Amino acid sequence: MSNHAAGPTTNDPTTNDPTNDPTIKALVARIDQDADPNHADLTPAVEQLGELGPKVIPYLSDTLNAKDELTRLHAQRALERALERHFGFVPGQGWTKPDGEARFRTLWIKNGNYDADGAEPAREASIKAWLTWSSTQRS
Repeated sequence: MSNHAAGPTTNDPTTNDPTNDPTIKALVARIDQDADPNHADLTPAVEQLGELGPKVIPYLSDTLNAKDELTRLHAQRALERALERHFGFVPGQGWTKPDGEARFRTLWIKNGNYDADGAEPAREASIKAWLTWSSTQRS
């Protein structure tokens, strides 16, 4: 099933815009909606973004540095979920790759140990590191 008539995709070499997927854009726009009453850091959009893996990282850059701390926390959770999936975490099963959790934690620290309530300069440096890393990943 091809979508070429609808415009370029994130895999289209004719575009330099890594954030042209309307579905992911819509999820990011809803990142703060319908938070779980028992876990305010989780929303349906956070979970759905996490299922998509690292390709969501460029879409999260603005929300990772949003003025609202809860928005930043939602973006952090989406980033964490996306990376956990990338390294083999499966909800209900745990880590399916023997070194998956260690690789996730090592990369998290290497890329600035992003913290939603951290200082803005530290957040910005981490966001930049994640954008650089994500540009090296294939979707």
